[in-house]
Amino acid sequence: MKLVQDGVIGKIKEVHTWSSKAWGDTGAKPDRVDPIPDGFNWDLWLGVCAERPFIGQGFYHPGNWRKRLDFGTGTFGDMGCHIYDPVFQALALTAPLSVRSEGAAPNEHSWATDAICHYVFPGTAFTEGKTVAVTWYDGKQRPPAEIQKLAIDPDVDANDKENKLPDQGSIFIGTNGVMVLPHIGMPRLRLEAKGHPFEKVAGEDHWHQFINAARGEGRTSANFDYAGPLTEAVLLGSVASHFPHQELNWDAATLKFTNVEAANQYVRRAYRQGWEI
Repeated sequence: MKLVQDGVIGKIKEVHTWSSKAWGDTGAKPDRVDPIPDGFNWDLWLGVCAERPFIGQGFYHPGNWRKRLDFGTGTFGDMGCHIYDPVFQALALTAPLSVRSEGAAPNEHSWATDAICHYVFPGTAFTEGKTVAVTWYDGKQRPPAEIQKLAIDPDVDANDKENKLPDQGSIFIGTNGVMVLPHIGMPRLRLEAKGHPFEKVAGEDHWHQFINAARGEGRTSANFDYAGPLTEAVLLGSVASHFPHQELNWDAATLKFTNVEAANQYVRRAYRQGWEI
């Protein structure tokens, strides 16, 4: 965040961000009902979701619930909150103006994989234009070859693992250079102007932040004022995946899509009886 906001790579023109994970499933739902294990409260686990028969190992558990529409949010919802976080914070982003999915739509029970999701956000003090494009890729999808090339330093050995596109991460393209941010790792810079002085920023343990906030001593860096809009932005990508190749215009004030009414059915869900708020 400090590197971007100090202008080390200039004003940001665009950002590309990705994860190699594939929390999706195009296969058929198992045609079986399994006995509920002793001591496992299936009704409580379902929570607000509609009742359904229990299916054991492999479909929901141990971690495959991330792939399912009612319980997870696919790769983007699962990893976006982590990988989009430094992008969102560094650029001081707010709600997106529009979002467009170029990947496959989910089926009746599971999210798809290999997503590409294009966002347009309002510009900020740290971006070049009045808007800024941020694009997400997951599974086998990656930024275009010309963008990937910007991440590679021609003056460094091509076999150096630190000079390759990371498995997960982001590329910030600025007016004066490029920053590659692996997830998780230190940022790598390719600058047009060399010799910028760097200041190491002290970290803070987020476990300790949480405990201190619970005691009334300050608040976490990922407090609800910040994490709420970040989560909203990420989940809009999940909604957009239901409408491939359609640009959805978002009005954050009313929490509605203004040009595709059908998309609004995915903004809120109906909680089952007994679990209403």
